[in-house]
Formats: sequence, structure tokens, C-alpha cells
Amino acid sequence: MRPKRFCGGEVGNSRSEGRMKKFSTDQSGNIAVLGALMMPILIGLAGAGLDYSRYYNAKSDLQAIADMAAIAGAREYVVVADGIPVATAQNIADKSLAKTPSGDGASATVSGDEINTTVTVKISRTYTPTLLVGLYKNPLNLEVDATAQALGGANICVIVLEEKANYVLEMTQNATLTGQDCAVYSNSTGSFGIGAYGNSTLKTSLNCTAGGYDGAAARFDPKPLTDCPPREDPLFDRPTPSSGSCSLLPNLIKDLTIVLTPAVYCSGLTIDGNADVTLLPGKYVIRDGDLEILANARVVGNGVGFYFEGTNSTLTVGPDATLSMTAMTDGDMAGLLMFQDRNAKPNTAFTISSNNAETLVGTIYLPQARLFIDAQSPVASQSAYTAIIARRLELTSSVNLVLNSDYKATDVPVPAGLAGAGGNVILRD
Repeated sequence: MRPKRFCGGEVGNSRSEGRMKKFSTDQSGNIAVLGALMMPILIGLAGAGLDYSRYYNAKSDLQAIADMAAIAGAREYVVVADGIPVATAQNIADKSLAKTPSGDGASATVSGDEINTTVTVKISRTYTPTLLVGLYKNPLNLEVDATAQALGGANICVIVLEEKANYVLEMTQNATLTGQDCAVYSNSTGSFGIGAYGNSTLKTSLNCTAGGYDGAAARFDPKPLTDCPPREDPLFDRPTPSSGSCSLLPNLIKDLTIVLTPAVYCSGLTIDGNADVTLLPGKYVIRDGDLEILANARVVGNGVGFYFEGTNSTLTVGPDATLSMTAMTDGDMAGLLMFQDRNAKPNTAFTISSNNAETLVGTIYLPQARLFIDAQSPVASQSAYTAIIARRLELTSSVNLVLNSDYKATDVPVPAGLAGAGGNVILRD
């Protein structure tokens, strides 16, 4: 009996299917083996990335501390006459390192150069990788440094004396304060010691606040330096101006063309209507009252100064009035256009709204006053120099308060502590 014959194609297909199943099984095994071989490498790459990220973040933190400490130290060269730049920078660096995890185990070394007015801060620490200890030199040395330099001795055109409140130097609407080669200081430690809003602009050689500031970056040129040491009132020991008995001159001048002589005006003085007043050189004492220059009145005087005596004496200059004055060159009010009684009520309002007050040569000293300027036109722009020392300063409307510091262009003396007492600080490469 012959054996049964089978179709060769059917047998071949069965064998082919077996090989395919075996190949499929073998390939899965290969992938598993490959995955197992790659896993340490993938973990290593992830670990290396994490370690690098931690190293980079730590370095960035330390660099920021070095920059801040160097700037604070160099600032001492220009904001405090007897400053201690190295000690200041060291103190800030040490305190900052203690507050950040990146500063764990770090140390700061500070050096200063009085000739070049620079402060250099170097911070170093060791860094130990967490995941890939074996792939790195262990531990790694992490070092950063920063050098800040104080540039020049810019003049000071504004010191705002209030020490705690916010917005002690405030600018709103379209107000502009332009300090020509001079610096502005706010002594307030408030979070918003300086505020600039709307389209206002603060443009000087240096803006410095003991606290913080508020307002868009575009409002400031340059950006204010914060945590500045408060500026001492440069006139704190200036003797109080002398005064005498009340004069018998009238307290109201309206619609008259007249020449006034220096005198003591008890209960104040009002100049109103179309009055045209020329002030003879000397000191004018406004005692226990207000100096008001209103309507279309015009007041002009060279070599003059106003002493506001008493707790409530103030100043009001209306928008249509004209005010043009230069300060005395000698005597107890030399260099001072205005001197407010130090015992005056805090935040007494002094207001200048005049659209014709471009010549105000000298220093306006109002240690207890809130000086409010809201003119629609430039103020003090034609003055050789104007400086303001006040408890508070507020600018609004479209005023452009221009504070020049061309001291050589006038014989009016500049009080000590203003000329060459400011400056700018930069980080050097």
C-alpha cells in the first residue's frame, strides 16, 4: 500500500510560520536587552542634567549676591562722606549668603580700592554632585566675583527727608523731573519711597532711595538704586535766620507797581491782582502766616531770601503769577531762596503752580514741608542751579521741574553737602 502524499506547499507554510514566531520572540528579547543596556546611560544623562541645573542655579544665586554686595559697597564712596565700603559689602554678602540654600558653606572675600573707588566681592564654595558623584571631580569648586565702581561725584539736586512714609517723592500725570548732572535721594525706607505713574518721568544722573520704588521701568532714567543709606540733611546745623520786630508795611498788595524792602511780615503777605513787585536785596520774613502770590501778580528779586517763621507759615504761587528770584550771596541766608522754620508743623503745604517760574536760583530748604508743584510749564529751567531739600516732594500735571547744577554760572553759593556729593555706581566687566 502506497503512503499518502502531502502537498509540499502546506508543509512549507507550517515551517515558515514557526520560523517567524521564533524570530519575533528573539527580537523582543533583543529590545529588552538593548533597553537594559541603555537604561544606565539614560539615567546618567538625566542625572547629569539635574546636577548641572543645580550647579548653574547655585552659581547664579551666588553671582547675584556678589553683584549686590559690590554695588552696595561702592555706593558708600558717594553717598556717605565717611563711608566704609568694604565693611558694608562684607556685611551684605554674609547676610545674603546666610539666607539662601545656595550659600550653604560659601564664604565671601571683599577688597576695596579707594583710588579707583571700586569694591570687589569674591564668593566661593564647594559643590558636591548628588547623582553622578563618580563622573565629576568631587567636590567641584564654585567661584564667582563682581567689581563695582563709583563714578564721579555728581551734585545733589533733591533730598527728600521723610524717613518712613511711602510716596514721599511722587510724580503723576505728565510730570517730569529733570536733574541736569545731579542726583535725587529719598530717605524713606518705605517700600514705595519713590513713585512715578502715568506718563511721568524721573531723569537724573542718579536716583537713590533708602527703601523701594513703584512705577514702570520706563518712568525712570536711570533705574533707582534701592536700600541707599539715608542722606543727612546738609543744612541741619545751619543757624536759624535772624528776624526782628513786625514791620508796619501792609500785608496786602493788589494792582500796584511797588518796590518792597526786606522786612518782617507778621500774619503773612498777599500779592494779588495785577501787582508788579520788585524785591530789593535782602531777607524777607513771613511770620505766622502765608506768602501768597496770586492772579496775575509779578514778583521779581535778585539777592533775596524768604524765611518762613512759625509753625504754620506757607507758600502759594498761583498758575498765572510770575516768580523770578535769585538767592542772597552772603548773610545767614546765603544760597537759600527759602528757609522753613524747623519747628513748623510736619507736612505743611507749599504750592507752586506758576507757569512763569523759570528763574529760581538757589536752594529751597523746607525741612517740614510737602512741596507740591503742579504747573503746566517748565519750572526753574532758566536757573543756573536749583536744589530742593524738603520733607516731601510731589509733582503733577504737565510740569517739567528742571534742576540745573551749573554752579559756575552764578555767584549764589551752593550749601555744603550738595556739590559733588552724589555719584553713580556701575558693575565693571
